[in-house]
Amino acid sequence: RLAELEAELLGWEYRLQQLRLAGEVYLAHGRLRYLAARLALAQELLGNAHETLTLIEARVNAGKQPPVAALQARQQMLALEAEVLDLTSQQRVAALDLSALWGDSSLEGLSVTGGFSSARPTLDFQAYQQALAQHPQVARWQLEGEARQAALVAAQAEATPDLATSGGLRYHPPGDWGVVASVTLPLPVYNQNQGSIE
Repeated sequence: RLAELEAELLGWEYRLQQLRLAGEVYLAHGRLRYLAARLALAQELLGNAHETLTLIEARVNAGKQPPVAALQARQQMLALEAEVLDLTSQQRVAALDLSALWGDSSLEGLSVTGGFSSARPTLDFQAYQQALAQHPQVARWQLEGEARQAALVAAQAEATPDLATSGGLRYHPPGDWGVVASVTLPLPVYNQNQGSIE
């Protein structure tokens, strides 16, 4: 019975690990899509900043704006270039994290597309109470209690030593037979359990 309970507990642990992995994949996928959207926006802003810099340089050359305006526009464009490089490296790290969840650290053919369904409406507390009993972290409590109770019964059973009896015939040369009977009761001198500690 104890082995059955431990096997069932391992099944719940496996289901918990599956749920944790699914949550990690969900978050990693969402982070990768978020970084892809931010990178697309930053690249668009960089293109706009490059066009703005070209226009401002033309106005500076025409004498309609001071040279400091071109320097400010160039500084803004360089800041956007740095942001694009930073987002690219963050996206690569996020892709590596996502691919590592599947046991493959290569990025060959990795593309994140699609989306997640919209968030479900919030349930009332009664629905959460009913669903709570089905959660693996809660459902395994009963099995955990049964397994500990079975281990306690097994430990208490070890407190009382087993009484063993044996008997039979014994031959003593030359040609002398005898009947032998024995009763053994092991003394738990070195047993620290005594049926109540565990």
